[in-house]
Amino acid sequence: MEQLVDAIIGTLDQQVVLYEDLYSLSQKKHELLVGRDLQALDKIVSAEELLLIKAGRLEERRMSLQREIATRLGLDEDTTTFDQMAQALDAGRQVALSNAKQQLFEVFEKLSLQNRMNMELIMNSLRYIDFSIRTMTGGQTEAIFDTKA
Repeated sequence: MEQLVDAIIGTLDQQVVLYEDLYSLSQKKHELLVGRDLQALDKIVSAEELLLIKAGRLEERRMSLQREIATRLGLDEDTTTFDQMAQALDAGRQVALSNAKQQLFEVFEKLSLQNRMNMELIMNSLRYIDFSIRTMTGGQTEAIFDTKA
């Protein structure tokens, strides 16, 4: 059981590092969106795609470990939370699991905020393109991009 708990903590730590890398890329993407450097932006998007594939694999591993721990603790493997698992652990592992979970949630928050800012920049660019096209065509065309999507 201790090995499983250590493995899930290690997996969470790996996820934190990976999502911090995604956050860094997202910050760079913001700069590139502002600067309109499409070639560099394309490279960032490709790097993000690779990290997201790794993130998916780590998440599958974390979920598998969480289900295994829940089963061994006699808990429902589909609904067991970190807090429920932690209650059955020694104090040291409770703290380690709680810290890893908290770090992951914090990096998710940062990444989510950065992604929302990037999305707003993209939407503004699309609105500008749409406006420019309608201006050039004398307003004879409907909106090209649905900015409500």
